[in-house]
Amino acid sequence: MSAPLPSPADRFRSGGGLLLGTMVMYVRAPGIIWMLSQVGFDYVFVDMQHSSLGWETIADMCEMGRAIGMPVIVRPSTVGHPEVNRIQDLGAHGIMFPDVRSRDEVDRILRWMRYPPSGERGVTIGGPGSDYRIDRGPGALERINRDNIVVIQAECMEAVEALPQILAGGGIDLVEVGRQDLAASLGHPGETSHPDVLDALRAVVAVCGQHGVRVGAQAATGEDAQRLIDLGIRCVSHIPDRRVLLLAFENAVRELREIGRVAGIAETAPGSS
Repeated sequence: MSAPLPSPADRFRSGGGLLLGTMVMYVRAPGIIWMLSQVGFDYVFVDMQHSSLGWETIADMCEMGRAIGMPVIVRPSTVGHPEVNRIQDLGAHGIMFPDVRSRDEVDRILRWMRYPPSGERGVTIGGPGSDYRIDRGPGALERINRDNIVVIQAECMEAVEALPQILAGGGIDLVEVGRQDLAASLGHPGETSHPDVLDALRAVVAVCGQHGVRVGAQAATGEDAQRLIDLGIRCVSHIPDRRVLLLAFENAVRELREIGRVAGIAETAPGSS
């Protein structure tokens, strides 16, 4: 049997270089994971919380990620021990937990994700979660524990203020700031670059820097990405696939309509023949 593959978790634990990610929540073809890897993304979030993606789709995407070495991190629709372990058994490299506000939540999450003796995960071997390796040797389960990528989302000021305690016990690879929810919690819905939101981001970066934990956030534009990088954020996510498609189609229609207008061709009303 071949040697174990390099751990994608190392991308989040070595150095402070820039990592680029995005989110899949609409496209169901597992080839999207390969496509994102080919164009140069470093990781991908797959979202079950705000999408209709089902278990078989998640399984296919996780297996594609493992086959090509692309970290696939799944955000579950329901956070519970059975759901977390099922996502792991399907082959996800990591899990992103929404709206985490306390160290107690993190300790519970880590117990769920880890095999005994350090956790409570039910033991299974030989599946996608272990790269189809039947390894019963010393340290096999501990290696899988170590390779888990643990992401928590800070989505309100309660989480930002509790972050020193949340990170104090270790075990977290990335704090992903949900700026839309954070802005709303601060009384500025939709204003993800409001000064209060930027101040909160600075506080997150400072605390995470003290604990050696990366900070991530989603950028809506290149200008927005530059702002995040200037703040010290080193995991920048592009907009989700659904929005990429919407913007591309909107731009295409706008361009084609303009070509027709310049050519003097009248538009046909929708539904007319």
